[in-house]
Amino acid sequence: MRRLFDNFQRVITRPVESFLIWQMFLHVIQRARKLLIPNVSMRISTAAYVGLILCVLTQGFALYVVSAAELQSSQVTLPSSIHAKSPQVSSRAPSSRVALPDDGPSYDRTMKGPGVQQFQDAVKAFARGQYAAARAGFSAIDRLDSSSALIPPLKAFLAELTLLENPTDHARREAIAQYRSIIGSYPKNPNAFRALWRVGDLYVEMGWFQDAVAAYEYALSRELPHHDADRALLALGVTLGELGRWAEAERAFDAVRARATDDRLVVRATSDQANALYVQQRKRDAVPLYDFLYRRWPHLMKQNPDALQQYGDALFDIQELRRGCEIDLLLYNLFPSHPHAATALVRLGDSHSRLGLPIPADLFYTVAQTQYADTAAAVVARMRLARKEQEIAASAGENFLRKKVEGMIRGGGISYLELSEGEEIYKAIVLKHQNDMLGSEALVRLAELYELRGDPSRAIQVYQDVTRRAGVIPHDPWPPAAGAHLTTILKPQLEAALKKKNDVQALTLFHSHGRAPEQHYFGTQTLLEVADTHRRLGFSSEAVRLYQTLVRNRKVAPLHEAALIGLGESYLDQFDPAAARNVFESFRLQYPQSARSTQVSRQLTTAMLEQGDRRSAIRVMRHWARVHP
Repeated sequence: MRRLFDNFQRVITRPVESFLIWQMFLHVIQRARKLLIPNVSMRISTAAYVGLILCVLTQGFALYVVSAAELQSSQVTLPSSIHAKSPQVSSRAPSSRVALPDDGPSYDRTMKGPGVQQFQDAVKAFARGQYAAARAGFSAIDRLDSSSALIPPLKAFLAELTLLENPTDHARREAIAQYRSIIGSYPKNPNAFRALWRVGDLYVEMGWFQDAVAAYEYALSRELPHHDADRALLALGVTLGELGRWAEAERAFDAVRARATDDRLVVRATSDQANALYVQQRKRDAVPLYDFLYRRWPHLMKQNPDALQQYGDALFDIQELRRGCEIDLLLYNLFPSHPHAATALVRLGDSHSRLGLPIPADLFYTVAQTQYADTAAAVVARMRLARKEQEIAASAGENFLRKKVEGMIRGGGISYLELSEGEEIYKAIVLKHQNDMLGSEALVRLAELYELRGDPSRAIQVYQDVTRRAGVIPHDPWPPAAGAHLTTILKPQLEAALKKKNDVQALTLFHSHGRAPEQHYFGTQTLLEVADTHRRLGFSSEAVRLYQTLVRNRKVAPLHEAALIGLGESYLDQFDPAAARNVFESFRLQYPQSARSTQVSRQLTTAMLEQGDRRSAIRVMRHWARVHP
């Protein structure tokens, strides 16, 4: 423990930072032994836990000065959680631009005969980057007989030299023509097999992804050796990912993993398949692949901050919080200047909050806010801290002043806030982030603040504002989260209004849920009663839509009778007797012994008479009279 004190003391160089961090450190020491973790497997000694926190703080503050300028301009895309508590990560594939394995042109190193020595000298010059000498050597033996075994690899080297000497699209098109010449002249040569997928690679370099897909698919349609087929399939998957065809890309990567024997292809296919699953929000399926990569090739994972970010986020998403903390700490310590480091700190704070460890959670939020100012992660950390402080301030009562001073001594950089101060913070964030997920989250936090203040009407209004953002920002989890919370507030009031037959109040409450309010009541008696209320008040079009929602739901068969009757009566209200007749006749076929048969026969007769079909109406009435003498 003494060593931890000494190491930590050496890190702090600024007086203000020294005071703040020492106060946080001492607070941890005082409170660490009071932490009770119910799960025995998660118990950590005080010294070990404090050491963990110090490791993070020491690493971060040592780099604070040298990385400040870089962090000022960095941007962070934050991950999502299963409870929609954080913004979501971008769906861009981080590894798609990394070069795929390519051993270059192939030739028999045991060859003997005319031109062999000169060819080998040219290859050595090529390997040393002496491209002019290499081209001169290859050109000197280009006059050999076309049947010579040197010609196919020679032409392949010349194609590669064309690219290396002039890396432009014009040179790539010229190289494609040279490779096609090899394919046409030497179709069974190994360099022709390579040329088939190399053409696709060059199309990718030019951004011609559709042409690249066609080239790779053509290569796979030929009888390629095992390795070349695997390489072409891997490249096809990467290109499909570039086009956003992630499901197809994932299947291609899975096929490569199942059949490839080259570790380079396997590791790339595994990494890209995990990424494809992650982008499709199939994070639970992605975790086993990241586990495999981390077990089998840990050094490669530790060199890839994007993969570590996705791994940590996926573990958090499936509630593997302890393992997620391990990965996030690794990400932060290996890449403290990377934008993902701030994201990892916020996720560490969220994980510790869920584990019931508020003190270390606050520390991680504080480090994210102070070290990574002007980033999205700092905004999220600010909201997390402000929310907790407002809850404490609201519950402090007469002890508010003491709590406020404790917050200042604690060294979090901010004191416990007045509720009005929290409102200003959230409004400022909303104003600055109107077109991203941070703005949505700030609105949710603002609504929660109004609830905390005892102002439910304003809270409901803000939650409604969030629900209206649905579909505006891709993958924004906050509108559905706000809608779900609105339901918990409004549902009891709605049910009470329906019970009291207060139709106007019931409709007002129902449509206060925001966009598509019926989604919160699918398959319930409440939705049926709301549909009836719409019909009684004359909103027959909306009633038809709600009744149809119930009728199409096969899981709520007990509600179908009432829903069909309401649907038919709504069609009558809309002066659509043909539609009403179809509904009522369908009812009689499905429920011949129903207790509502009398009501249905009467409404069916009405529909027939409105159609002018008196004969059918009389037939129905006679049938009813026989059944009910």
